Amino acid sequence: MNRFKKRLGKLREQDPKLLIAAFIGLHAVFLFIWLETGLTMFTGLGYTADFVLLIAVAAAGNVLVFTIMFVVCFLLVQLPWRLPIYFIGSIVSIFAVFPQIFTFFNMNWPGAFILTAALAIFGILGGCFIYLLLIPIKRIAPRTVTLTLGPLVLLVLSLGVIHYGGLQANGAVPALVNWEPAQDESAADSAHPDPQLVPPVTEGSYKVRTFTYGSGNDARRSEFGRNADWISTTADASAFIKDWSRLRTVYWGFDEKGLPINGRVWMPEGDGPFPLVLVVHGNHNMEDFSDDGYAYLGELLASRGFITVSIDENFANYSMVSGIPSEDYALRAWMMIKHLKQLDEWSDDRNHTLYNKINFDDIALIGHSRGGQAAVLAAGFDDYYERAGRKDVLTGIQYSIKTIIAIAPTDKKLEKSYPDLKNVNYFVIQGAYDSDVSTFDGDRQYDRVTFEPSEVDQGFYMKASLYVEQANHGQFNTSWGKHDIKLPFRMLMNTNSIMAGEEQRLIAKAYIAAFLEATIHGRKEYIPMFKDWRKITGVLPQTNYLSRYDDSEMLPLADYEEDENQETTTLKKGSLEAANLMEWDEENKKNRVNGSRLNRAVRLTWEQGKGRYSLEIPKSTAERLNSASEFVFSLARDPGAASDEPEELDLSIQVTLQDGTMIKQPLSNFKAIQPVLISQYLNVTLLEPFIRNGKLSPSAESVYQDFFIPLNGFDRGDGQSLDVKQIRKIDFIFDQTPSGTIWLDDIRLDQL
Repeated sequence: MNRFKKRLGKLREQDPKLLIAAFIGLHAVFLFIWLETGLTMFTGLGYTADFVLLIAVAAAGNVLVFTIMFVVCFLLVQLPWRLPIYFIGSIVSIFAVFPQIFTFFNMNWPGAFILTAALAIFGILGGCFIYLLLIPIKRIAPRTVTLTLGPLVLLVLSLGVIHYGGLQANGAVPALVNWEPAQDESAADSAHPDPQLVPPVTEGSYKVRTFTYGSGNDARRSEFGRNADWISTTADASAFIKDWSRLRTVYWGFDEKGLPINGRVWMPEGDGPFPLVLVVHGNHNMEDFSDDGYAYLGELLASRGFITVSIDENFANYSMVSGIPSEDYALRAWMMIKHLKQLDEWSDDRNHTLYNKINFDDIALIGHSRGGQAAVLAAGFDDYYERAGRKDVLTGIQYSIKTIIAIAPTDKKLEKSYPDLKNVNYFVIQGAYDSDVSTFDGDRQYDRVTFEPSEVDQGFYMKASLYVEQANHGQFNTSWGKHDIKLPFRMLMNTNSIMAGEEQRLIAKAYIAAFLEATIHGRKEYIPMFKDWRKITGVLPQTNYLSRYDDSEMLPLADYEEDENQETTTLKKGSLEAANLMEWDEENKKNRVNGSRLNRAVRLTWEQGKGRYSLEIPKSTAERLNSASEFVFSLARDPGAASDEPEELDLSIQVTLQDGTMIKQPLSNFKAIQPVLISQYLNVTLLEPFIRNGKLSPSAESVYQDFFIPLNGFDRGDGQSLDVKQIRKIDFIFDQTPSGTIWLDDIRLDQL
């Protein structure tokens, strides 16, 4: 017993002073990590409660680390050697706790241990450096000065490492905002901004009234609880939601049998009826509410004559405490339909503010992230789940959706199939610096939107996409911010290459409002900005954009989906051929993580400035051409061409007339092929291989941009005007750049 007490008494013995300094530096660094962890957690109870949670997380984390440390120290004193027990105990406790935490923040195990070791070394060396620095100061300065200088030196040292050690954003690959391709002076007028085309980013003529509706007993937000302007019904999703957590019920005060129908409404003041726009957020921290992050859209759209509702689906989101329901995609779309039904009932209620205010023939759905896919699902909800045999999910309700707008959407296969859209207007916008949905999944849905006129539906439909280089995932919502995913600490994320939130939302306002004006209000004067973003460069923030556009009036020539024959076209009487190419393959295009885009295209490779890819135009088709007709195609650079320095790529477009006359123009005379846009998400390149699934490694998404080539832009050069009806062949001639690889898709004709 005496021997045990003697060993136990060694716990009072101190380590050498230098190791005590290392001990302090070590724990100071990991205290910062605990604080960072706390900052990513929310209570939903306000800033004060979030601050209390932050302190609690840091305190609990340190209690855990120090408990393990003292256990290790107790075991070490049983050994017959004199050891620096607190220093060793600290190392063991740090490595027992933090790698596990880092794996929760999207790192794999090797990366978690490497990062823990790097932080530990920094803390140890920092503590030792400060101790050695303060020894001479301590001899001549008062104790208070010494105690003040220690933390100050540690702060300066930390900032120095952050700036010069690679944790600053300036070390990342910069955005290509200054890239300007060489362009011939004869470039078409379409390259210039159109002063007559002003995107609808300013408020319209309507005054806006705002109100909320909700269950009336929301425990977390008074605007849906006691202060709700209108009381809504609840929805019972227990038929298909089977894994609702009890902790989720404790937090919200309701379960899957009584889901609230909560919404924020921006309504134009006037007689109406007005089009209805529902906005739904995506997955985010459940306790960090997302539905109020689209007020910038609600206010703008309502002022322009759209009743806009941001709906609350926070209860379907992920929580660190209670997880996420397994059927959350279905639940998100299902709840949108429940909101439509509730609003429909109020529209018929003489005592309600919405009485006769909503035009249910003009419904648009806007969804962000998972909400973007939910909007697509909601458009044909019962049909999709009935085909899957999921009668437990069916609503028995069907509303005709005219327009869908997807903001950085997911595109997940849910019931062994992907949802399709037919005769629905569709717009998708995505940022190249989206580190949450890092692949352009909405572009796959874009390809699954088809226009099929019938006897009962001869309407005009359009679809468009916009890829924005410096935009991320979160800043389309004012509550989400620049950090899209969880990392061990936020300085690892390259945020300097991401544009300001106000700029990103300006782009969203311009394109979302214009798309709704064009598809709901019939204002087709906005269509040119979807065909070519350069039409409104005076309004858009300076960065790179890639855009696509298609509509039901265009004539498809080749979309490469018809068969496996390389020489056949979508147009029955057309044909394709190639000559002197190194590669001519029709195949499924890949995204940045080598996943399928679920869409066939043609891949063309040439060398030595040689090669040709030809499309025969049937006479019957050529006779439909006129002076306004345009040759249109989607072109993407191959991601294998990605490099830090943008390389110009060009080719020629050649038309051949019936009499054999050939007229050729460089493609850059109409529009330049932009470089591959590289996304470098992290500031510390050494850690990139250790992020789970490799999703944050520097990479490039091969994104299509559309080219609209006016056929009257080809000058015969002999004084005769070009008769476009005489065109019989259009060639891609690879004579402008010595070598390269491109993808082509969706070759078509416009303005017939």
